[in-house]
Amino acid sequence: MSDPDISAMIRKNATRHTLGAAARASIRARIALAAMQQSGHTPDQAPTPPSTPVKRQLDRRSLFIGMGSGMALASLLASIWVVPTVLSRIDAPANLSISADMEEALLVGHLRSLSDGPLLAVASNDRHNVKPWFQGKLTFAPMVLDMGASGFPLRGARIDLLHGQRIAALVYGHRQHVLNLFVWPQRGSQAPRFSLRKGFSLASWQSDGLQYVLVSDMDLVGSETFASAWATSRHALDPSPQP
Repeated sequence: MSDPDISAMIRKNATRHTLGAAARASIRARIALAAMQQSGHTPDQAPTPPSTPVKRQLDRRSLFIGMGSGMALASLLASIWVVPTVLSRIDAPANLSISADMEEALLVGHLRSLSDGPLLAVASNDRHNVKPWFQGKLTFAPMVLDMGASGFPLRGARIDLLHGQRIAALVYGHRQHVLNLFVWPQRGSQAPRFSLRKGFSLASWQSDGLQYVLVSDMDLVGSETFASAWATSRHALDPSPQP
């Protein structure tokens, strides 16, 4: 790819962040300092005016200094311009830790599935129908469990998005409640954690190399019951320890 092609890509896809006056002054100072250091001067030492016989030599030195300053400026600009992740594959596995904005995004996804839909892309209470449906649609295989005996029947699944990454959304029911269990790749293991956000209950845990986040309008007791039932069903499916 040529330099003009790269420049055009950056101009098209990059997000520009406007700097304040203090940041601009800091950049100018760093460029000036880099130029003085390359010319052999320090901030306390003023440069000696060049004599006529060495004018061409100093002109070349000025050229190198300018090039060095330009490189320094380019490096600083590279830290200001950010090429968004849309340039990468949208279905690449995510290694994302839970943060407040992620919880907010998952809550929005839960509400959107209930209002605008679709809630289900595949409707089935049989894990052997739901789990194979994800093949070819995700770069990972989500764990799908039948938990009807625990009061949480499987209703189906769909694919959702979290910060541009494709994730699985397993849909369970409990009485009149609809539960969205969001799943994506995450190394490590973590015991369930529970929280409330805007009156909705969230439960998150890690196992089998996957991150799970349950979102519903149940109370915290209901979320704790689901997490416990999930662990029991998972152990019954394969008793071996899961990292």
